[in-house]
Amino acid sequence: MTVDPLPVDWLLGHSVAIGPGVMMPERFVARVEIDGAEAEIEIVANILGPRAHKVSVIEVGEDGVNGEALRRIPVASVVKAAARSAVWMRHDLLAGQPGIVSGKTLAEVPDLVRRQWPNGHMTFFLRWVAGVYLVADALGDGPTAAVAKAFNVSRATAGRYVEAARKRKLIPPARGRGTSRPATEEEKAKLRANLGLEPDADVGDYFVVGIEGADEYLAWLDDPFPGWRTSEEDEGNG
Repeated sequence: MTVDPLPVDWLLGHSVAIGPGVMMPERFVARVEIDGAEAEIEIVANILGPRAHKVSVIEVGEDGVNGEALRRIPVASVVKAAARSAVWMRHDLLAGQPGIVSGKTLAEVPDLVRRQWPNGHMTFFLRWVAGVYLVADALGDGPTAAVAKAFNVSRATAGRYVEAARKRKLIPPARGRGTSRPATEEEKAKLRANLGLEPDADVGDYFVVGIEGADEYLAWLDDPFPGWRTSEEDEGNG
């Protein structure tokens, strides 16, 4: 299966937050080719993440459009692959400089960044860890596993990176298993405000977890990224 890469200028249009600090174009198209079938999938995104909105079959070979041809199109996999190409974060969160950084760039951690652990420029290092973590979490991937893969380290080492980033309040507090409940209108309004959304923006079926750590997590959403605003004066204390 091949998914055409997204044009860069698509990232410069209207984008929406799909997670804390994680952005994605509100609407974009991915083209996929598999086993002779070619299709375009229109994808829309909101706080719940990306989803397929419309599938258009372009070409399916000599047999024409039929159920078998349609079943060959792995819609969920295409949406996931395209989303990884389209997702981005503000570069100033990582390095204090304007611009954007794509999820693909985040996943390709430079050696200069890797070498900062454990006694180097820890603010820069842990912000990169947090970026990988938040993007993976927003896309529904395992965030600690994503950190391990991006930094080419063991899961245990990635866990130490994550805990260090969490200690700096660069990522939300850990959440456990438990129950959940639909958010109240007040909580939905608070979420919209925290993510910079319009007051009437659709946040879908937003649920509040009723588990250990939930209060701390919601408190972090009340004032997201406190650690990202921390000055360099704590450098060397991580």
